[in-house]
Amino acid sequence: MASSSASTNNYHVRSISLPCRSHPAIIRVKEELHKLKMLETSCCQTSEEICNSLSGLAELYDCTNDFLSLQSTQEAALIDHLLDGSVRLLDICGGTRDLVSKIKEYTRELESSFRRRKGDMSIESSIAKFNSFRRQMKKEAKSLIISLKQIKKQFEALQMLDLDQKHSSVIRLLTEVALSSISIYQSLLTFVTVPVSKPKGRWSVITKMIHTERVSCEEKIESVNELERIDVALRSLCTSSKGKKIESAQRGLITLETHFEGMERHLECLFRRLIKTRTLFLNMASN
Repeated sequence: MASSSASTNNYHVRSISLPCRSHPAIIRVKEELHKLKMLETSCCQTSEEICNSLSGLAELYDCTNDFLSLQSTQEAALIDHLLDGSVRLLDICGGTRDLVSKIKEYTRELESSFRRRKGDMSIESSIAKFNSFRRQMKKEAKSLIISLKQIKKQFEALQMLDLDQKHSSVIRLLTEVALSSISIYQSLLTFVTVPVSKPKGRWSVITKMIHTERVSCEEKIESVNELERIDVALRSLCTSSKGKKIESAQRGLITLETHFEGMERHLECLFRRLIKTRTLFLNMASN
């Protein structure tokens, strides 16, 4: 397998068959790409928006795999490098899925500790354990984001190659699919690290919300995502473990667990599609 850092002058062009630009399979890929771009919102996405994006990405890979399965008269270049990129995206998907799964389990564990609470010290201990996990989670997410940036550079380099029009259109399409994946993974990883990576100025505003009893967090700042809301609730509990606050935090944790369970399910579905994509590239490379 060729290295992603290889000079563009050394790229090997392998003769294989792919459908022409006007083929219905290619049109479907472009349509799904357009739908996915329409789902893109600001960097402060909700879990529902991320789940919708993951679902759309799975649909995109279904169409891409159909496209790669077809035989036609066009040649495709750089299969080894596309294969390398697909394998790295598969690893990212698996790592992100595992991270989301751990968040779900720790959230469930914290919610369970609230149900069987024996006093304020027990609650504070459970919150401290959850926050310790969150700090470790941030490190894992940052590592995945660094890998995503490296993969993005690899695919952007393919776009810059001086290829003929036929090769260029195929590479551009497959690269757009990969870059859409990278964008969605990055949004998800940013989502799970937002509470521990936001500027102090924003946190000072959110902290003030803890002391405002009359207005809920959701009404004060609509852009605060679900994890931020849980952080606000947990900080409030550490200040004063009132019964209603515990119940509110517990409901929030149950909702959060459900959201991450949905993300986990979508990522598993996407992981299976990426395995198929890798298999198709392997078949092309062996022909």
